[in-house]
Amino acid sequence: GSKLSQLNRPFRIFVDEHETLFIVDRNNSRILRWPSGATQGELIAGGNGRGHSLSQLDQPSGVHVCRESLLVADRGNHRIVKWAPGATEGVVVAGGCG
Repeated sequence: GSKLSQLNRPFRIFVDEHETLFIVDRNNSRILRWPSGATQGELIAGGNGRGHSLSQLDQPSGVHVCRESLLVADRGNHRIVKWAPGATEGVVVAGGCG
């Protein structure tokens, strides 16, 4: 499903020191932050359908949290994208040339 309480082919996770999950929700082209004990996640990257703009992801395949920012492996777009807290789009930090 595509609701914030649902996942569609979750692929990888990152767990921080507070046991918050950062979930690569691959077929929904998004990254969710899911605090320990929560019943749904919070959209923190992507979620605007599959695509090539900086507000979209295409088959995300990995996530890492670094000083509150996210580094997302955006497989379908051949790039690594950095998302700052509260950002509506990411910044390409590697790749992106196809």
